[in-house]
Amino acid sequence: MAEIVAQPSLQQSHTLVSLRFVWRLLFVTLIVRLFYAWKVQLVPDEAFYWVWTRHLSTGYLDHPPMIAYLLWLGTHLLGSTELGVRFVGVVLSIGTTVVIVLLARRILRDERAAAWVATIWLVSPLIALTSLIATPDMPAIFFSACGLACAAVIADRDDRDQQHASAALWLVFGLFIGLALLSKYPAVLLPAGVGLAMLLSRTGLAHFRRPWVYLAGLVALLVFAPVIWWNWHHQWASFLFQLRHGSMADEQTARALSSPAIVRRALADLSQYIGGQAILWTPILFGIAILVLAQFCGRYRRIGQVDRVLLWTGTLPLVFFAAMYVKSHKGEINWPGFAYFPISILMGRWLSENRSKLREGWVRGGCQVALGFTVALYLIGLPPVTRAILRLPLRMPHTLKDLVDHDKEGRELARQAAQADAPVICNHYQDAGEAAFYMPGQPDVWCVGIGARPTAFDYFDSPPPFARIPRVLWDGGHWDLFCAKYGYHRERPNKPWGDVLGPRTRRTLTTDLLVRDRR
Repeated sequence: MAEIVAQPSLQQSHTLVSLRFVWRLLFVTLIVRLFYAWKVQLVPDEAFYWVWTRHLSTGYLDHPPMIAYLLWLGTHLLGSTELGVRFVGVVLSIGTTVVIVLLARRILRDERAAAWVATIWLVSPLIALTSLIATPDMPAIFFSACGLACAAVIADRDDRDQQHASAALWLVFGLFIGLALLSKYPAVLLPAGVGLAMLLSRTGLAHFRRPWVYLAGLVALLVFAPVIWWNWHHQWASFLFQLRHGSMADEQTARALSSPAIVRRALADLSQYIGGQAILWTPILFGIAILVLAQFCGRYRRIGQVDRVLLWTGTLPLVFFAAMYVKSHKGEINWPGFAYFPISILMGRWLSENRSKLREGWVRGGCQVALGFTVALYLIGLPPVTRAILRLPLRMPHTLKDLVDHDKEGRELARQAAQADAPVICNHYQDAGEAAFYMPGQPDVWCVGIGARPTAFDYFDSPPPFARIPRVLWDGGHWDLFCAKYGYHRERPNKPWGDVLGPRTRRTLTTDLLVRDRR
């Protein structure tokens, strides 16, 4: 990584001067993100990942274990608070921007183009969103960016006929790929893109006649081995879950459709996918990204090896997740998010090749729109603004409702649990995470996902001994299935208590007191 910082260009001193303002803005950005990490309540997935820190393991059903390790570190540094949960992710988000900007300096050798890449990421809502919510995306993006930097420097050396000095970089590349895979499985698309870029060029093929590529793969495999070990001992549960989660469709429904209907549905899915990416990367920057990818693909034989690496690692995730979206008719817009990091450097190359006012004007306009998206994101995230929006007589998305009032829910659950002298058991894993985090004293709250898909709780050690628990306070649906399985009956009818939270929350919440049958 040190070589990425060392810019061999004659413009080094000028680049440092022109980017000095960027480093100052990054410090301001760090402060802003830490403030939001402190003030905004955890969303359900964050609270669920925080529960993992109480059950540290080498694998989980939903994801690899890196997010649990990082949240454990943050909460041991700053306590089990919102800031503690998000602290490491915020720092990694700044680190990702630093890596990408230094990489742009290293391979573009153009002060102005590197400054534009920096500007794109300073205003990007993509990285702002992934930094403010503690999910596996942030460590996956950070380690993938570090891996991309190693691969890009190797390719840049190829362009300058310096292949002989890349052995150490390949090993570091393998280390970062292993860490990225410990964060999120789709990180495998980065080494796949790098491998394709190398295999499809005469210069790149030379690396496969040396041992370093294979040793890099071995390093990545060794780092990732604990996850393989966990899956081996749990019937490959995590691998199969993610495969079905991201790529399986309702085959019965698909068979019932006619050929024209299948085509229409595929076009509709593709339109939704493209629209989601335009929102994620903002419309103007997304349009420029597609234009840049098309131009570099059109002159593939004439571009250098480093641009081929950037092109493959940027294109492959977009194409792969588009295919998965069309196949399964579902997906999250953040899944191909890493693609925009190599694409942003290609956009810098596109600007440096032709310093026209038109190109810079479009990028400037894209950055202005992205800044507007990011400012709106920050404003909506402020709790007073969120509550004001929720008061409007409009149908609100659950993601907005999930930003506030979990502390009130926790206090009410704790009051009811104390009154019933019963532990809280939830039917949904997100509810269990929020209850455990926001109930006074942060007690253990278990999830029994009966009537729904399996959850990580099904693989945690030491589940509650329901055979010896006389009563439980059940939060969620399918209480009848729980009673039938564990020998309880409902003593107190379903009690809605959304009114306790007030109209701001707009969530309907219920609890049931379940008492164990006497036998």
